[in-house]
Amino acid sequence: MKPERPGKRKSKMLEKLAEEATVDCWTDEEVFGGWACTLEDELPLPMKCHILGEEAMLVGVEVDDGGKAVLGRVVKARKKIRVPVQDIEPADAKTKGLEWLEAYRHWLR
Repeated sequence: MKPERPGKRKSKMLEKLAEEATVDCWTDEEVFGGWACTLEDELPLPMKCHILGEEAMLVGVEVDDGGKAVLGRVVKARKKIRVPVQDIEPADAKTKGLEWLEAYRHWLR
């Protein structure tokens, strides 16, 4: 099932957040780095979340080794893993800062 597309007003807000996260970024590596820093700052870490329907804890955000993706550092079943941050579902939909995660997903489209 495809995620619901935001309305025009919400879309503009998400685009504004994307501009803020990537201000002064020129290369792809800088852009993804900007997103990683912003998400690390704006999300309440550690944060309870779900990965593929299973409980986990998001403990950090970073850029992948190639500088082309933003990954979440997650602890799941006592194992530390890295997953694309857009695949992380917060356990509580009312968690502060989730608009930044939504803006990142919107920007990826």
